[in-house]
Amino acid sequence: MSSFKAPPHGVWAPAITFFDHSTDSLDTESQAKYYAYLSKTGLAGLVILGTNAETFLLTREERKTLLQTARKATGPSFPIMAGVGGHSTKQVLEFIADAAEAGADSVLLLPPAYFGKQTTPAVIENFFDDVAKESSLPIVIYNFPVVCNGIDLDSATITRLAKKHSNIVGVKLTCGAVAKITRLAAEFPDERFSTYGGQSDFLIGGLASGSAGTIAGFANVFPKTIVKIYDLYKEGKFQEALDLHKKAALAEQPCKAGISSVKYAAALNTAVAAGIDNAVEKLKPRRPYIAPSDAEKKNIEEQIAALVSIEASLLFRRGISEFVVVNSHLKSPEGLVPRKQAWNARMRYFSADTGGVTVLLHQPEPHIHSLGTSSFVFSSGELLSLVRDHSPYELVDIKQHQYVFPTSRSFDLWAWSSNQVRLTVVARSNYDAVQANGLKISSQNHGEHHVKPHRVVRSAAEAGQKFDYIVCAHKAINQAAAPPEIAAGVDQDRTTIVIIQNGVGNEEPFRQYFPSATILSAVTWCGVRQPQPGIITHTKSENMQLGLFPNPSADEARETRRLNEFASFLTAGKTVFQVVPNIQVQRWEKVVWNAAWNSLTTLTLMDTHSWLSSSEDSTPLTRTIMTEVINVAKALDVPIGYDLIDKHIDKILSMAPIGSSMRTDYENGKPMEVDIILGYPVRKGRELGLDVKTIETLFVILTAINKRLMS
Repeated sequence: MSSFKAPPHGVWAPAITFFDHSTDSLDTESQAKYYAYLSKTGLAGLVILGTNAETFLLTREERKTLLQTARKATGPSFPIMAGVGGHSTKQVLEFIADAAEAGADSVLLLPPAYFGKQTTPAVIENFFDDVAKESSLPIVIYNFPVVCNGIDLDSATITRLAKKHSNIVGVKLTCGAVAKITRLAAEFPDERFSTYGGQSDFLIGGLASGSAGTIAGFANVFPKTIVKIYDLYKEGKFQEALDLHKKAALAEQPCKAGISSVKYAAALNTAVAAGIDNAVEKLKPRRPYIAPSDAEKKNIEEQIAALVSIEASLLFRRGISEFVVVNSHLKSPEGLVPRKQAWNARMRYFSADTGGVTVLLHQPEPHIHSLGTSSFVFSSGELLSLVRDHSPYELVDIKQHQYVFPTSRSFDLWAWSSNQVRLTVVARSNYDAVQANGLKISSQNHGEHHVKPHRVVRSAAEAGQKFDYIVCAHKAINQAAAPPEIAAGVDQDRTTIVIIQNGVGNEEPFRQYFPSATILSAVTWCGVRQPQPGIITHTKSENMQLGLFPNPSADEARETRRLNEFASFLTAGKTVFQVVPNIQVQRWEKVVWNAAWNSLTTLTLMDTHSWLSSSEDSTPLTRTIMTEVINVAKALDVPIGYDLIDKHIDKILSMAPIGSSMRTDYENGKPMEVDIILGYPVRKGRELGLDVKTIETLFVILTAINKRLMS
């Protein structure tokens, strides 16, 4: 029996290449982050040195460097396929030797095609015969007529070569011929030969015809989404898979223009999620090729926008590996004997934390639930500090790096930077970028703007002055700590404090600290991302309600004047907003939404649609949560009705599946807005003698998780 194995089925990404264009060299630091990130998204493997890597623009040493970087970044067992296309047999065999030395598992091989007319069927057969006889690694044939002078291998040729050589174990068909997939599936069992479609937009068509999956450039942009399509199809959820596939196919259209388009789209999404700074610059193609035009970039941004929230809502995971417990530590099983009373667990989630990664294990079998959720910490790939001592574990890595600009109304900065306003911005992690370059805002509603603030500081105290308006749009994690942080900039007779946050009760700490200041409160529904420091993208999602937080001791005319003045800034920026007489109505309406969806998506690690369809009890529980919050609001004389429950559920079902900001914070190991969304309603409910057992349970559990995150 042959010792050569076909590569794993699933979705593979032919990884793109990062450059330091100032020296025309590889950026291996960014490259390593990118490979590591992709390896945790559910991909079956990575192709290093495929077409999308601009391989034919690389030196032999650069090719070796990328393979070595990939193996180090992804670990010793993650599947890596090396592109080894070349113009001669000798050249290809050298590339294969380099790939084997670097730790690749298989190679992807184009036919030689520089001299198109002279590349006859006999030349092709001789080439693959010679290479297969000498190759130490399994070979996947790469059929891509566009880059091979029109040479298109038919299924008969591929079949003949594979039957002749046991180390020819698959093919990538970028020709788009689904009929070839069908014929090859009829010739070979799955374990012997893997046939991959070469583009993700015919993934389902390929799977239906017998393919092993896809090796797709678009998986660089939305890897989790393409993996989700594959998984849904394999689970028999054909309509759900097709619905998502249609969205992905439309989003992929502008990326089919070429490698530079794929790289730009990845720079806005995957590279940022991988924690790579200045990704747009680093992912420009190597000279002499050029980046997309401004018009092409805008088209890419518009077309991929629909998938951004879907990608963000999907969990991170990694191919299953096994570990065993030795002396209360998890270690690799090589040479170790699992215990007789072993039980399995699947790692579903981890969040980044200082010095390691906290991992929660959710046991898949009902009888194991009584053992509780286990947790441990690992750093640099080594699993440490086991809390519960069971083995072996099945592990699926999950990680997400996604940063959202803390000012959720960031496109309003354009209005606030007009001639009427001298704008000072308090920046944190993006301080250097904003200080140097200001803020570039790309809004589907408001166009392109470049905001250069009057000053960029790290704190209100650093500004060394009093302000007319202080806008607080940070995460409401520790609301009591916020007023002292802005106190240096507040003159209570002059300063208006504007609070744009989730939750209820937000204004009370500010009122206690600044009893005579004007306080405006706002609720916002807005889609904003910061794909890289200082670069803001805003979708069409936009609405805000603005109102006064009453102060009976203040001059009513002064309060109204300041409300109207701030509203004029929003009007100047063409912001969609309404001034409302009782902002607490809108605050409580949104907290009814947040209390349900934020809590449930975080605790289940499901998107909204998956949660609602998970059981016959999921919707009634959602309604109970919303009802309890409404009961508290009504007892506080906030006029909202129970019809809001149907409105919220109908709205969520009309949208694409989403996660929540709370779940995103959970996945990133960041403190969550638990107290302001759940804690305040629970405390008020207790004071009023109401039944708040359901939201109280959610609050207690999420508070415990939050405590761990903040520790």
